[in-house]
This record gives sequence, C-alpha cells and structure tokens, in this order.
Amino acid sequence: MDALRALVMDELGLPAEFFFEFAVHEVGVNWRQRNVTARQRIESLPESLLHGPSEPILVKVGDSESAAKLCRTAGECGLALSVTSRIRDEDMGFFGHLALMNLHPEGFLSQEELGRAVLQVAGGIPGYLLNSGRFFHYYGRRLLSRAEWTDFAARFLMPCTMVSPRYIGHSLSRGSCCLRLNAVPPHKPSVPEVVAALG
Repeated sequence: MDALRALVMDELGLPAEFFFEFAVHEVGVNWRQRNVTARQRIESLPESLLHGPSEPILVKVGDSESAAKLCRTAGECGLALSVTSRIRDEDMGFFGHLALMNLHPEGFLSQEELGRAVLQVAGGIPGYLLNSGRFFHYYGRRLLSRAEWTDFAARFLMPCTMVSPRYIGHSLSRGSCCLRLNAVPPHKPSVPEVVAALG
C-alpha cells in the first residue's frame, strides 16, 4: 500500500485529494485451475463468463489511515483487497488509468528476461515488477488515458506468453485492471513484493 501511494503521489505527482478505487473480493481456486483440459473448459463455458462482485470502494490517495483499515478489515474477513487501475479526481470523476498488469508468464528463462519483455510490450513505460507468489505484477510509472489503457491491455495479450487471456477479458469487460494488495491464505498466501525496477 505504501509503495502504491508513493508511486501515485511522488512519481506520478497526483494530489492527495484524488481517489484510489479498490475492490474487496473472495479468492479461491480459479476457473483455469479447476478446468485444465480443453474439454473441461468447453463444458464449463457459462461459468467462464461470470465476473465477481466489483462494487468500487473509493479512498483518497492521501488517506493512508482509511486505506490501511480497509486492508486490515479485508484480511480479517479472509478477503482480497485489490486496487483497480482507475484513478478518480477530487470530484470522483475518471482521471486516468494506472499502467497495471497481472502477469502469468510462460517460457521465460529468468526474471530479468521477463522484465525486458514487459518493458518492450508496455512501450517502454518504466515501472516495477512485483512477485505475487504464483506469478508477477507490473506497476508502470505512467498514467494512461482510456484509449491508451485499452491499447496497453491488448498489447499484453498479443505475445500469448505473458498474461492470462481471461484476465484481459475480465479487465476489458470491467473497464479496469485489478491487482491484489494483501495475502489471503491458503490460496494467495503472499503479499505482492517489489523485486525489480524496470527501465
């Protein structure tokens, strides 16, 4: 949470009166893990189209106390707290998207190779690579317009080796990317941790 606030306030220079958009949600074994074969996925097709509840919770960028309380409460209830890519202005209107991406890399030989690929696909946007436990998160150090965000999400889908197509599909349908901030044992036992600065 502190790293996220530092990115938004210090590096992107957004005012403390702007708003983060958070989502609190359940975690478990995901659809891809439950349906391993192509046949299983075909037979559970309707379930693949379901989105979890995503009522946004708005917290001022500068309100560290409320953000920490939200994180604690979610954890105590066994729920995940995720930040969405949407940043809202002081009137709660859309201001821009954070360059966030949930990475499910396949075939990369090292974290360094993955970092180079992320920079290339993200169009050179510098940022941070986080280890989320099973996979990785990317936090880019740039704010995106709606059109730029759509292109950003699509670019990560194109190499077929970096993201889950389901993640991109849900993100485009929801209109934002979401990244988990807390640990939720047993399915998500690790707090995402910065492991590299990119660019």
